[in-house]
This record gives sequence, structure tokens and C-alpha cells, in this order.
Amino acid sequence: MHAICSSCGSQKIVSDLSIVDYGDYGQKLQLSIETHKNPKAFLFKGISKHPLKAIVCCDCGQVDLKIENVAELWENHLKRSKS
Repeated sequence: MHAICSSCGSQKIVSDLSIVDYGDYGQKLQLSIETHKNPKAFLFKGISKHPLKAIVCCDCGQVDLKIENVAELWENHLKRSKS
């Protein structure tokens, strides 16, 4: 199955691209979403990182973002919303 652009319907898609920023001294940093594993904990909440990946349409330039392990993100969200 080929990916299809969410904006124009094109199949000219490049996916699984890393999104990076550069910090001090040219340090390469992967952009990610972070959540707490134990939001109720006073200390040691634990961080769960979900690196952002880009999907780019080479016809219209639309950029969509995705993360892997969405189940873990959802579980962390449910824990946080119960606190």
C-alpha cells in the first residue's frame, strides 16, 4: 500500500524522515514528544520519549507528523488525566 498525501492525494510521498534541531556546539537533537510515565509520583516521574517523524508530499509540500508507540503515549495520557 502506497502512502497518499492528506492534502492533495498525491502518491509522491517521502516518509520516516527525522526532524532535527541543532543545540550548543552543533549537537544534533531529535525533536520528540515527552510524557511522564508516573505523573502522580513526587520524584522519579520517568520520561517517555516519542521521536517525531515527518511524512512529506513532493507535489504540494504538505508535511504530516507521526510518532511510534502511540499505545504508550495513550496510557500515559490516561494516567495523567486520572490525577
